[in-house]
Amino acid sequence: MAQLLYIKPEIQPTLGISIFTVPKPFLGMIGIIQHNAITSWTLLKPKPEIILFGDEIGTASIAEELGVNHVPDIECNSYGTPLLDSVFAQVQEQATYDIITYINADIILLKDFTQAIEQVCQHLDTFLITGRRWNLDLSNPIEFQSPTWQDTLCQQVDQTGCLGPHDAKDYFIFPKDLFRTIPKFAVGRGYWDTWMVTTAGMRGYPIVDASEVVMAVHQNHTYAHLMGGKNEAHMGKEAQRNKTIGNVQGQGTIAESTWQLKPWHHQDSPRVSVIIIGQSTSARVKRAVDSVQAQNYSDYEIIVVDGAGNQGAGSREQGVGSREQGIGSREQGAPLAPLNKGGTVNQGGTGTSEQGSPLTPLNKGGIVIKEGYLAGWDGGCDRKWGALCDRGLEMAQGEFVTFLDSDSVLLPDALEKQVAAFDRESSTLDLLLSGWQLVEGDKITQVTPWQDLPDLEDLHIWKLEKLWQPLRQSNSMFRRSRLDLVGGFNTELNQDAAMVEVILNLVFLRGSRALWLPEATCRYFGQSNTIEEQFIPVAEDMKEVIDSIFKQPTVKGWMQKLKARAYPKGVGSRE
Repeated sequence: MAQLLYIKPEIQPTLGISIFTVPKPFLGMIGIIQHNAITSWTLLKPKPEIILFGDEIGTASIAEELGVNHVPDIECNSYGTPLLDSVFAQVQEQATYDIITYINADIILLKDFTQAIEQVCQHLDTFLITGRRWNLDLSNPIEFQSPTWQDTLCQQVDQTGCLGPHDAKDYFIFPKDLFRTIPKFAVGRGYWDTWMVTTAGMRGYPIVDASEVVMAVHQNHTYAHLMGGKNEAHMGKEAQRNKTIGNVQGQGTIAESTWQLKPWHHQDSPRVSVIIIGQSTSARVKRAVDSVQAQNYSDYEIIVVDGAGNQGAGSREQGVGSREQGIGSREQGAPLAPLNKGGTVNQGGTGTSEQGSPLTPLNKGGIVIKEGYLAGWDGGCDRKWGALCDRGLEMAQGEFVTFLDSDSVLLPDALEKQVAAFDRESSTLDLLLSGWQLVEGDKITQVTPWQDLPDLEDLHIWKLEKLWQPLRQSNSMFRRSRLDLVGGFNTELNQDAAMVEVILNLVFLRGSRALWLPEATCRYFGQSNTIEEQFIPVAEDMKEVIDSIFKQPTVKGWMQKLKARAYPKGVGSRE
């Protein structure tokens, strides 16, 4: 597990840094993109030293316009591609500051960039900082004279941005003497960024993942400058040459980070919010709650949202979460009181369920209602499943979120194994799915859905039919910040459809990375209906999910042209 460093957002950085890059020719759209990026760097505080390497068309004039340094003479290979060993050698002489940053010339930086560097330097002497990027379509020059340009850009990313892959690294920050020499890598071709990470690891340098605190915005562009396009850049002859001369063997992804930067507010929040959707009897809700309290893992909170209007356990009729107690739910205008991680509960009455059995007070991390009851209990809401989930999300404070149906329970080591899986991948994992156990009378069946849909990293709308079967809400854990991207659940869809739509929206349209935890984490009590047994209602749900997905603003033009292929056989579009 990577060591954690929490980053304060309000500090004013004072550390000087040098930024260097090798731009493409400043022509057409790529010219606008690079001008946007480099201008954003000049507005960082404190203003960094910026060095543009190479003599491509427009580089000298842009350097003069923006008041940055220009070094035209660099070595190139036989294809005319600049070589990074020449650039890295010269930056040792040219850079004024001890902390330097190599960055691709299409990346826009915001104020969080220098804030993160400042705080890393306060804790570590040597390091290599990198992180995931956000891909965004921008076709016009940014209005940098507007005082709200950063806020506007962040809103655009939230609305239509797509996370870059976990093996794409567009910037490296490190002390100047850390990489004095590197092999003769061709810039803009594959594998040299992999070498940076694997070499840092072999040398014992801390590898710092800044993805969660630095919004690096990559402006989408074509690869028209290369015969063979994007594939040639990543896997072509020059990329293979990079791999050979660097003896690149490992994957060198951001998941290999040994340090991870986290937002400051995470240190006072539980790591996991378990949202229990109570749409059945209080006894079943209590069974679900007990399964959470029996976990081997303690850094969690429990939030129960009652969709059945149950009387008894934790309901308003008992005064739990009512305004009279001064705690209440958000709808009632008073905040729920957070319990410190691993803290104690304000002891009081224990309450009873409909069957008269006492409720166990919450004795681990979590949001706690007065008298030591469960977390927030939002009773009496006869609402659709998606609306109940959204209600729970409003109250949730965890870094990760899992939804537990009251007809299911968590196995004792579920949270421990799920959080460990996220930690192994640093910030690069956004969604984790697992198997489950199905209980029918005395029979317990192990369900292993990864066998039918093994590759979640290649999940898309055209795999909808295969995706439907392995999904249960209680076998999914989300990175909370990713759920915020899609605005929660579609309240017009039923339970299965709403979950499928969220996952497709995240992975297919917003670049979230999903993996399997190939073992059971929960136990279901119910029927094992298959798609074939319920084809008519499932087919109707599929129509709604597909139609909803293709209305999203993040759907690309080429996707729209293939919409008809998304409908499984026997499922037609309404449109």
